[in-house]
Amino acid sequence: MTVRSQAGLKTNFEIDRGAHTIRLTRAFDAPRAQIFDAWTQPGQVACWWDPAGERLTTCEIDLRPGGAFKFVSRSHPEMPFAGTYREIAPPQRLVFEALGATGRVALEEVAGKTVMTVEIACRSAQQLDQYIKNGVDVGTAQTLDSLVAYTRRREKEVAVMDDPFRRPTLGSGVFYKDPWAALDWLGKAFGFERSMVICDKDGHLAHAEMRFGDGYIMLGSEWADFIASPVSVGGKNTQSIHVQLPGEIDAHCEHARAAGAVILQEPSDQFYGDRTYRARDPEGHVWTFAQSVRHVSREEAQRTSGLRIEGWH
Repeated sequence: MTVRSQAGLKTNFEIDRGAHTIRLTRAFDAPRAQIFDAWTQPGQVACWWDPAGERLTTCEIDLRPGGAFKFVSRSHPEMPFAGTYREIAPPQRLVFEALGATGRVALEEVAGKTVMTVEIACRSAQQLDQYIKNGVDVGTAQTLDSLVAYTRRREKEVAVMDDPFRRPTLGSGVFYKDPWAALDWLGKAFGFERSMVICDKDGHLAHAEMRFGDGYIMLGSEWADFIASPVSVGGKNTQSIHVQLPGEIDAHCEHARAAGAVILQEPSDQFYGDRTYRARDPEGHVWTFAQSVRHVSREEAQRTSGLRIEGWH
């Protein structure tokens, strides 16, 4: 016997008692690859999984057959949603096991839309009845409503004019008494590359940008009375710039040392899985460089450090 209902404005769901399955269907005005990514990328899942609109405090995904996942909401930390992936076929299919049932997500392109079918296959009629009693069908529909809202927000973000300079969302402005010397030194010592240099009619540096990987800094002089290099204020820093390296952190440290950087902290492994070192440049700016050397769970980090941690990777 199949019972059909409506759980949300555009979410169709049916309870297939013959197959012990809750089946929900939803259409999206978005490519299925985008919807698949929304299901499998931790940074995206964390934004929509909780129908209350709260970002997940924990969203761990090991995206491979046999890999585990764990989602923890802020409102119900005592009720994590955890399981194991069984099948991954981007961008059309995802199968996992969680809470004693099998979840299946199928994505099809139909008439310019992506039609998503989500199935919760229970082990028995008794388990299906318990799921319905606990509101799993309605709760899952609300979660899909949250996914729809999230994809619409993403569409609006994409619709905004692209930055022609292709800058990351966040950069840092760094100020020097001698910005020309800083341009040369940062390239020599740390491996930054000039991407933009603007001068005024007298040849003074008006603005510069330097790239490192997918990050960037803006570099300038002490151009206003509220701007100062550390060398002008007794070496004090009000911020420290963090740079994530892809590898070879020890060699990077030695290269910086040879170029004149003062190494404030030698390369050392941290409880959260990074190896880091800290250096001061010729005008006193403090830079932290890090390289990920191993994956550490939030639980291990808390146990090792003795700290209480909210949120994680």
